[in-house]
Amino acid sequence: ILAAHEVAEEFAHLLVEESAAWRVGDPAERGTRIGTLIDADAVARVRTAVQAAVRGGAEVMAGGEYRGAQCWPTVLNHVDPQAQLVTEEFLAPLAPVIALTDRALDDLPDSYTGGLQVGVFTRDLDRAMNLAQRLPVGTVVLNDGPQYDHPLAPFGGVGHSGHGREGVLSSARNMCFAKTIVFPAPTEGPR
Repeated sequence: ILAAHEVAEEFAHLLVEESAAWRVGDPAERGTRIGTLIDADAVARVRTAVQAAVRGGAEVMAGGEYRGAQCWPTVLNHVDPQAQLVTEEFLAPLAPVIALTDRALDDLPDSYTGGLQVGVFTRDLDRAMNLAQRLPVGTVVLNDGPQYDHPLAPFGGVGHSGHGREGVLSSARNMCFAKTIVFPAPTEGPR
């Protein structure tokens, strides 16, 4: 989570309060907000990245608990923008909060290896469009969270998050193939 440095600390504390109410458990049980990761190896990868972020100066404000394939919602503050936790995609309940100045924000998109969706909150439409064009993700959602889904909108990631698009029209295109037919150049005289 990239936050303006003026509000990052307050935002991190609010996120801790919110995530404290999220129940971890069996996704089939009513009230469970966070299920499991794909397997224990995925949790080990998360744990390693969180530990590396802490060695780099991050503070675990909430979570950081693991059991089998379960990973509790983890809020980290003061995370280095170059940390693996930030530059790589983790499909886990992780919230690394990064306080950024305007200048650092402009250089940030160059660090990412790809992703599915991102939410950009700002009142500055020019900045939003600049980031939307530069961020290597499949979808940029302005002033809302990154959970957009519509059956007619193309969906999919870029870079290490995949390639191509899903969706009604994209699927139809993927089920077809383009054929190129080349006619010979005309020669002199009738043919």
